[in-house]
Amino acid sequence: MLNQLIRYLPIMDFIRRKQYKEVLEVGSGSNGIAKYLTNGYIVGCDISFADYAERERQINRNLIPVRGSAESLPFKNGSFEIVVSSDMLEHVKSTVRENVIRELYRVANEMVFLIFPCGNEALESDRRLRKYYESKNRKVPRWLTEHLESSFPLEENISNVLNKNNFEYIIKNNENLIIHHLIMVLESLPSIERYLTRVANLIVQEDFARGSCPKRVYVIRFILRPVRYLIKYLNFGVTYRKIFIIKKKS
Repeated sequence: MLNQLIRYLPIMDFIRRKQYKEVLEVGSGSNGIAKYLTNGYIVGCDISFADYAERERQINRNLIPVRGSAESLPFKNGSFEIVVSSDMLEHVKSTVRENVIRELYRVANEMVFLIFPCGNEALESDRRLRKYYESKNRKVPRWLTEHLESSFPLEENISNVLNKNNFEYIIKNNENLIIHHLIMVLESLPSIERYLTRVANLIVQEDFARGSCPKRVYVIRFILRPVRYLIKYLNFGVTYRKIFIIKKKS
């Protein structure tokens, strides 16, 4: 999905540039970032790999699934170079968020990427999305219901947790609020969602060699390649998410 790509792209580019091989995603579901990082394997830890379906989905071939809770990760200290958590923290009770963040930090060796919808503006965006579903007499997705039943993380609260634990970090914006809402409405329409997913998959293809794919696919990939760089400029103004980049102390 295009929305998923927007939140993963900054981390994907960083991992590829640094050529990290030991990557953990907490709250990955059946795909996560492994859908886009095809060189090597990603360890994905989650309490379920059903992705809100009734049955567990087929696991992405680049993902090594490990069942476990973010509150007590089943890994040793510093097991992974990079730890990623994308759109997971808002599903965790506010009372245990500090412990979850400390667990992510504990199992990382170099860096943690903590990505999540952040602030009252993001919460209002989700409320508008729910009203859109209701206006069309369509079932509200379970992930959206969970968002609205929990208290959204606030930038100042997460910053306080990190400062309290003396964690070194920087904050980056992710996905302009208006663009996010538009994409979510489009992706709620199955016929359009399929095309946006195909576009997202083509945008992140790593191999553009002419002989590596059919000529038609190669041409489409080549045309879409600039879109990859354009996406990086969609993080302006008020944004739906924040990316907390937490660096481990040497």
